[in-house]
Amino acid sequence: MNPYYQIRALVDADLFTPTGWNTEKVKAYCVQNSCDNPTFNRPPVKPIPTELTGKSNEIYCMSFEDKTLQGCEAMSVSTDFNVGGPKGYDDIYLRCGDQPGVSYIKLPQVFLGDWTAQDNCTRTICFDAQIFNDGDESKHNAYSIGLRVTGGGYTASFTDVNVQMTEQDGKYRGWHHVCATISSKNIPPGWVMTGGANPSAWPALMKNVTGVTIGYDTSTGQNEVFGLDNICIKTDCIELKSR
Repeated sequence: MNPYYQIRALVDADLFTPTGWNTEKVKAYCVQNSCDNPTFNRPPVKPIPTELTGKSNEIYCMSFEDKTLQGCEAMSVSTDFNVGGPKGYDDIYLRCGDQPGVSYIKLPQVFLGDWTAQDNCTRTICFDAQIFNDGDESKHNAYSIGLRVTGGGYTASFTDVNVQMTEQDGKYRGWHHVCATISSKNIPPGWVMTGGANPSAWPALMKNVTGVTIGYDTSTGQNEVFGLDNICIKTDCIELKSR
């Protein structure tokens, strides 16, 4: 098993405490799941690193299998944890319901900081989303759930027009995977600088990201319901060889 996902699985299975691994539970888990036993005399490994380092093929993912917000903040949103996520009938996801005000999920500190990457690397932020109620009782509209990023005195928003979503009775129902490139020196497709900022400000924003939100709020009503899962930042690098 990939070491990251092995650790993630152990954490999701509630096999560690703040003082160390629950040795007996881990051993029993590994017997059932064919994983390598960790070194028990080391401190628990955090499921999400505290910073982005730009190394090859890093992937930092946040799911909701433990039925907590994982450090996210729900802004004008009611939250619940349901099964039926993108990985199957028993996959737990975050279900969000509109409340008065602008509704969104604010990502935790681990997703903030310097989003730039080396020239030979591409960094992306991705998530899975589904619309359960689009807030319009008269028809099934197609929408794109996107991102909003702030930092360095600037703000940018992202929507992928190629990923259209509808509620259950619409054409584009179900879970959808959304990915946004974030490491380019120039503003990538799908991103728009807001507030009249010039696209040339993109590098300054990426250098010091102080806020990231994912939201869906299309009307003045409070009927919208959407789901989120598997929010990840990934870095892929091409190996540079000297001649």
